[in-house]
Amino acid sequence: MFDYAMLAQGFTSLFDWNLLWLMPLGMLYGMVVSAIPGMSGSLAIALVMPFTFHLSALQAIIFLSSIFTGSVHGGSIPAILLNMPGSPASAATVFDGFKLAREGKHNEAQGLAIGASTMGSLFGCILVLCLLHPIAQFALLFGPVEMLMVGVFALTIIASFKGESIPKGILAGLFGLLLGTVGVSWGREYRATFGSLWLIDGLPVIPVLLGLLALPGLFALTTEQFVVTNELLRRPDVSKIAQGFWESTRYRIVVLRSTLIGVIVGALPAAGSSVASLLAWNDTKNSIKGNKLGDGDPRGVVASEAANNSSEMGSTAVMLALGIPGGGATAIMLGAFLIHGLVPGPRLLSENLHFGYAIFLAEFAQMAMMPFFAVLVLACANYIVKVPNRVLMPIVLAVTCWGVFATRETFFDIGILVGFGIVGFIMQKYGYPVLALLLGFILAEILEPEMIRATATFGYWDLPIQILTRPISLALLVLTVLSLVYLMRNRDALPDEN
Repeated sequence: MFDYAMLAQGFTSLFDWNLLWLMPLGMLYGMVVSAIPGMSGSLAIALVMPFTFHLSALQAIIFLSSIFTGSVHGGSIPAILLNMPGSPASAATVFDGFKLAREGKHNEAQGLAIGASTMGSLFGCILVLCLLHPIAQFALLFGPVEMLMVGVFALTIIASFKGESIPKGILAGLFGLLLGTVGVSWGREYRATFGSLWLIDGLPVIPVLLGLLALPGLFALTTEQFVVTNELLRRPDVSKIAQGFWESTRYRIVVLRSTLIGVIVGALPAAGSSVASLLAWNDTKNSIKGNKLGDGDPRGVVASEAANNSSEMGSTAVMLALGIPGGGATAIMLGAFLIHGLVPGPRLLSENLHFGYAIFLAEFAQMAMMPFFAVLVLACANYIVKVPNRVLMPIVLAVTCWGVFATRETFFDIGILVGFGIVGFIMQKYGYPVLALLLGFILAEILEPEMIRATATFGYWDLPIQILTRPISLALLVLTVLSLVYLMRNRDALPDEN
């Protein structure tokens, strides 16, 4: 189950003094950003990724993962206080959390969310840590044909889950793949560079990510005076928050079921933590006779928060083992891996298993910090959401442009940032899923070399035969077809996570 030598090496690699301030800083920053409605964990990670260039690969990834961990929980704060989830991951938390707040139990509800988030992350981390070595061994069975089909499966899942219609999702994903081919090809052909030296290496990852994720949200908020105007915010009571925290431990079965759902759904490419939380909430509702979920039942908050936090573990494990991101945050973290010269996939875990162990071992330290920082951010929540947009938006825009310029020190990248900001705004306006384009763009860097390796090994005409005769690729093909058929028949019941 464990490779104890690699586990010990991963543990010793965490004895780095820089991590003592990087992890708390990341946790606090992630919670603060995601506590602002409309500001997601993906945005939080994307904004600081340029500043990780001078860190080591392990320091950068653990720092970004701590932001991810903090951001998943941070969205529950406005979900409970304002009936407005700070991030899509907390979509199901509003069903019972806000009802509890209206009953004057907002502190207890926040304690339930903190306890469920901590336990969900803990159980999910233990589960993934136990399976990481088998996952790495299984990933070695994936050759270029299998990896090609994994990419196809990921793209179909993206197209199916996101947006107003499947055709729009497919079109956005294909457009992202097309953008990923800009630059000099493996055959040294210039593709869509338009004579610009800045495009020879392809479209830079950071301006594209920030343009698609950050600017559309800023554009949408320019017409409003404040992010939120609801006056339901109250001062927190630490003793009642602690009471809610301990109450969450009574619902161990709910936590375990929701954690399992979260890890499985998180492992599906682009399914997202919002899907995990909604499925766990619905599973809890169906499994309890005479329940009152949706009317202020504590189990609704526990199920949602346990699932969305544990989904982080599943999506991170699949990103490491196969190089396929499970959502927007892990897509950006995948970009961070590539920037630091690491390519997630079978080779990464087979040759550097200690790296994967270190990432998940660091999660235990992050979980120990979560309750403290959650209470701290909750105490400051009144001031965060009441910052006028005329102050908040320029600061975010300035940090965004600064981060983009610092990457290659050229104003050309700021032009790319603005251009993709406009693209993202138009896509959202007309119901085209931005996440499908983003993941298609990220996956292009993985799919193109795998396609070239597969065709070079088997030839163009023999490639379909290889797909149909190799067990793993055939299974992935069947899963792709079945998932599309199922989701086309049930797409109205699935949540949208733009």
